[in-house]
Amino acid sequence: MKQRERGLPPLSQSSDEQFNQTLEELMNIAANKFDQMQVSDVFWGVEKESLIGSKNRKGILKEFLEIERQNQSCVQPSLFEAAFGARTGSKRKSDPSLSFDKPIRAGNVFLRGKIDRIDMGENLFSIIDDKTGFVPGRCEIDLGISLQLPLYLYAVEHILAEHVGEGQKGVAGIYYELKTPVKERVGLASAEHEGETFSLKRKTNQIVETDEELSRVINQAIKFINDYVDKIVNGFFPVEPKTPEKTCLYCDYLTICRIQLNPSAQSIVEGGAESEEK
Repeated sequence: MKQRERGLPPLSQSSDEQFNQTLEELMNIAANKFDQMQVSDVFWGVEKESLIGSKNRKGILKEFLEIERQNQSCVQPSLFEAAFGARTGSKRKSDPSLSFDKPIRAGNVFLRGKIDRIDMGENLFSIIDDKTGFVPGRCEIDLGISLQLPLYLYAVEHILAEHVGEGQKGVAGIYYELKTPVKERVGLASAEHEGETFSLKRKTNQIVETDEELSRVINQAIKFINDYVDKIVNGFFPVEPKTPEKTCLYCDYLTICRIQLNPSAQSIVEGGAESEEK
């Protein structure tokens, strides 16, 4: 955001001097934050080194900036911590150039949230979501387990329609895995815009063939959340694990969970117990 405020070019267009200046500033910010926290944990030094690096280690922050500098897509970082809807955290941490207090309606559900980054080009955009842990795959999207990317694409399209006018199309959702090694991974995107908003290093089922198919994935996500909210409103909380083979394998509360009342889930419970014994 500071790059934008100072009128500096994106990192992909920066000179060596500008890049090194940005890297130094980011390292100083991180070091100051670490000092303010005053953590005495024995592993704190290891955590700091993983982020800001050392003589023998590049560090996550430098890896991230280097990936950003290699970005040759047609979209550029434009909005950061873009919040929509009420009660999305401190406004100080929201992008001042995008103030959108209204929630976004998706069927009968009203959405609110904060998007890490929006990269914009001519009539299209992608969203960036930073991850330090588990990165969902296409399976989680199709099963209705992870709906963040399709819902954010839907929300941003409506927000930008009010801010910059109709015609802004969301075509890609990208994950940044902020752990060593730092990776940029496509979470959900239309193959029609490969090279414009993302590049592929290998084949992945995160890519749909057309914009029309991407719209179907987004619409399915909206149906999922409306179905979930309807069930919650009506007090219906079924025990229906969508990935039985991954469910209840390691849980301290397995013996008191309602999953034991579901005959079809008994094998899950037994399988979890066997895994614990092994």
